[in-house]
Amino acid sequence: PVFVIEGWVDDSILKEASEIFKKFSNTRIFVIGNEIEYGKPLLPTDNFADLGRLILIKDGVDEEKIIAVHSNVLRNRTFAAVQSLKTYLDKNKLKINGINIITKDIHSKRTYLTFRKIFGNSLKIGVTPISDEKINRASWRKSSEGIKSVLSEDVALIYYYVRFLGPFR
Repeated sequence: PVFVIEGWVDDSILKEASEIFKKFSNTRIFVIGNEIEYGKPLLPTDNFADLGRLILIKDGVDEEKIIAVHSNVLRNRTFAAVQSLKTYLDKNKLKINGINIITKDIHSKRTYLTFRKIFGNSLKIGVTPISDEKINRASWRKSSEGIKSVLSEDVALIYYYVRFLGPFR
């Protein structure tokens, strides 16, 4: 299988993912991402796929293994990024039998469902959720950041189900 990581995740998640990637010497890593919405003049790129790739390289991952796959949209970002990966794989005739997705734990269910919707049963899909160091899973209700993260992801999951994943599509 290959690894896929969403380039927008926090630096701490990219750092932990880089340690995982270093253990697999013969595996490709796809970094998917959308257009960066703000701060572009200060950054070396305008896309989270490239930014995630640069951070992984800085963290010691072999740059020859990393492929950045862009999606230049600002709405329905997860769906668009996964669709861009499928298009990239099809266009380049890359045959893979499995994907291991690494993403933020709170976002992992929506990411998995999106991959399953787009790739169907054509390959095995696994998810390695990594905890956000800013949100304590046991006490997320006690912080503004925790409440906003959980509620916004729950609302986004409902929206994705209705818009992309469910029977109403």
